[in-house]
Amino acid sequence: MSKFTLTMIASVLLAIVAACTRPAAPQPADEVLKNGKVYTANPNQPWAQAVAIRGGKIVAVADDAAMTAWIGSKTKVVDLNGGMLMPGLIDSHVHPLAGGRQMTLADIGGGHVTLPQFKAFVDEAIASGKALHEGRVVIVGVHPSMWSENLGAIFNKPPYTARPTLFAGSDAHTAWANQPMLQVLGISRESLAAMPAEKRKDYSVDSAGEPTGFAVEAGASNLFRGLPGRDGRYERAWGETAVRYLNSHGVTALLEANAGHPSSDGEAILKLYQDLAQSGDLTLRVSALLEAQSSQELPEIYRLRDKYSGLPNFSVVGVKLFADGIVDYPAQTAAVLTPYIGTGGTGALKIEPAEMARIVTDAERHDMLVHIHAIGDRAVRVALDSIEAARKQNPSGTIHHSLAHLHLIAPPDVPRFKQLGAVASFQLLWATLDETEQQLIKPYLTPEVWEEQYAARSLADAGAIIAGGSDWPVSSGNPWEAIAQAMTRAGPFGVLNEHERMSLPRMLDAYTIGAATAARLQDKVGSIVVGKEADLILLDRNVAALTPEQIAQTQVQWTMLGGRIVYRCDACSNPKAPPQDSSKDSSQASSEEVAQ
Repeated sequence: MSKFTLTMIASVLLAIVAACTRPAAPQPADEVLKNGKVYTANPNQPWAQAVAIRGGKIVAVADDAAMTAWIGSKTKVVDLNGGMLMPGLIDSHVHPLAGGRQMTLADIGGGHVTLPQFKAFVDEAIASGKALHEGRVVIVGVHPSMWSENLGAIFNKPPYTARPTLFAGSDAHTAWANQPMLQVLGISRESLAAMPAEKRKDYSVDSAGEPTGFAVEAGASNLFRGLPGRDGRYERAWGETAVRYLNSHGVTALLEANAGHPSSDGEAILKLYQDLAQSGDLTLRVSALLEAQSSQELPEIYRLRDKYSGLPNFSVVGVKLFADGIVDYPAQTAAVLTPYIGTGGTGALKIEPAEMARIVTDAERHDMLVHIHAIGDRAVRVALDSIEAARKQNPSGTIHHSLAHLHLIAPPDVPRFKQLGAVASFQLLWATLDETEQQLIKPYLTPEVWEEQYAARSLADAGAIIAGGSDWPVSSGNPWEAIAQAMTRAGPFGVLNEHERMSLPRMLDAYTIGAATAARLQDKVGSIVVGKEADLILLDRNVAALTPEQIAQTQVQWTMLGGRIVYRCDACSNPKAPPQDSSKDSSQASSEEVAQ
């Protein structure tokens, strides 16, 4: 065989090898979104210009030029016209059905009002019929300062005694009922006397032992039976309303903070989610929690988890625990390390430390996360101790358990979040120096404890996973308001612990990849990365170039779930672009630059 022939054979073989190893041209995308400012929440590629989608998933994230290879004859190409695209927002602590219900009730909004103003609101709500439900008067969103007023002097007299009346606190931990409502609910001096002292303490009584109508925690929950739906009849419309509302603010996934307690709520909430999921009306991803008060209840929760598995956009992922209550006076049910000034109380733990550790350990053994309501610094410490106990039993565990609210955190506990892989779910719309802080909290905390409030930056600086949440309907479900508030922490009486202000990149990550981790969805959503679901939102402004005040007004032009538009703002179709800094293209700025 000649040398020439051998050379030809070698050339052919090399060509075959090259053809086999050369990357194949990508299969065309279903849709390409280009010419945008794409915030990815991916630290390895914080910004891009374009995203390609196929089969509801992200297949490419790059600049416009690179997207040419993904465009075929049937590819839909969308020009974003320089608009800001980002991952769908995720709420790490929200009560959607309660929020949908509250949108149908007479809601005073949680703001501080005088007693005459409150009475006028009640009268108007009765006259319009909005407060009336099956012959009862129901007012929600009542500011806790109202409990210091003598409500009985007004609402236990005609004409109000003609109807059972319930006022639900905006904090969801307090309530007041007039005498007719107490009678309907079976709450009397005799029924209270028959209760164990531990339960009886949640009701306010007069010198004769008669209930005054005010109650906290479990007592308030008993009064909440007067709310529509507390008898297990959850209306589908509440779910539909909640989904539309959250989609409109760019929320595409959430951690449902309490889908019911098996013994009290049964499966009513789960069945409603099942109905929404099967009908295709659940246009966001719901990771649900079921409440437990003891380890004995866990087997039933595991059973329900399995029963409601396999539903589109819905799954039961964990257990909800209440470690304590709230800091606000007069309740002061949050468990604290330092006694409240003036009252000398320290709140109370709702679950004993050893039992909480058993619950977390057992839940992790059954592949479920635990999400713990922890307000006071003692509750936070005990919650972290319970996670640490689970880690000792399972050192290789990868479940990110989470603590919600975190009003007070003792400095020694700050580094423990990263050490334990615990997620800090903050509701930073509350980080403001308003009437509640000024009147119902500040007078009762020492200066040292005062500095512990909502220590988001301290935790972030210590490497903790921060997740954004709303606790809607306790407060607004609009993430943009919370993001802006976290950046300023300003209120009518000044700034609440200025050193705990958060940067914009940290807050964007808190509502994307951070909250995805809290909801156990981080491998599926939370960042714009190849292989993840195409849960995306287009904003009416480039928030990276704006002030917090402008960020709070952000509107979502459209919301996409799995590559499908599930919400579109018709009023935002031709938004007027807000002023931007022309000296720098902020879409190409690093996250540290944006932080400044």
